Amino acid sequence: MEKVCVFFGHRVVFDEEKVKLQLKRVVRELILQGFNTFWLGGYGEFDALADDVTRELKHEFPHIRRVCVLAYLPTNKEEYHYKSQFYDEMFYPEGVELGPKKFAITRRNKYMVENADIIVAHVHGTTGGAAQALKHAKRLNKKVITLL
Repeated sequence: MEKVCVFFGHRVVFDEEKVKLQLKRVVRELILQGFNTFWLGGYGEFDALADDVTRELKHEFPHIRRVCVLAYLPTNKEEYHYKSQFYDEMFYPEGVELGPKKFAITRRNKYMVENADIIVAHVHGTTGGAAQALKHAKRLNKKVITLL
């Protein structure tokens, strides 16, 4: 059975080493609890840390799947091919294309929250896309692990 974990965090991370250590500990524990699919967004420093951690842990746990959830369709085959080599899968959620392009990440985040089994977040404050995704997760009573 697929158990999906998603990540939300701010574009800027002030103490990357500390956050990465916490993230690695949490993701390893989630894998040991049966989480096997990790959806990655690919924007900002926290997303880059989640990408690094899941890539590193895939060497230790080769059964996990790293999935890039696209907010925008790649503009050409070369871009898609280049990006796809770093993930087990990439997909563009239905409905993200609806409405203005400037809200694509918000719509993608909403899809990710609604289809996740657990959310790992590094969010301080109440503004920004990551904070909005976290609010949506709490409204839906999703399990959230918050990194400090």
